[in-house]
Amino acid sequence: MIKKLILAALMLPLAGCVTFEERRDNFERDMTYWVGHHLDELIQRKGPPTTSATLSDNRKVIEYSSAFTEVTQQSMPHLTPVFVRNSQGGGSWIYVRQEIPLGPVSHLRNCKILFTVAENGLIEKWTAEGNSCF
Repeated sequence: MIKKLILAALMLPLAGCVTFEERRDNFERDMTYWVGHHLDELIQRKGPPTTSATLSDNRKVIEYSSAFTEVTQQSMPHLTPVFVRNSQGGGSWIYVRQEIPLGPVSHLRNCKILFTVAENGLIEKWTAEGNSCF
């Protein structure tokens, strides 16, 4: 019983984890939802676009974009040998893992989502590029 409780406690933090594939699939599903919907609905939900352009055939391309810099603290694992004595006067060596700080690292995160909109205002398709879309 105790083993089951310990296993459950160890797995609890993983319950909310989402894989890369699940995030991508959710993003694609959310974007594909807008195909066939009117541009007004999209703007009401997401707010005004970052920019837009009108094509020669009177279709529009609506862009939502974002960019930010993420700073993370980097570290390197290091194993330190430690001698642990036992009650009989002997002992053994064990290795203790430590993290050696290396300093902050900056990462530029960005995403650009383009919606192509027909003359009648219905969204025809979407594309996305960047490293922070989902």
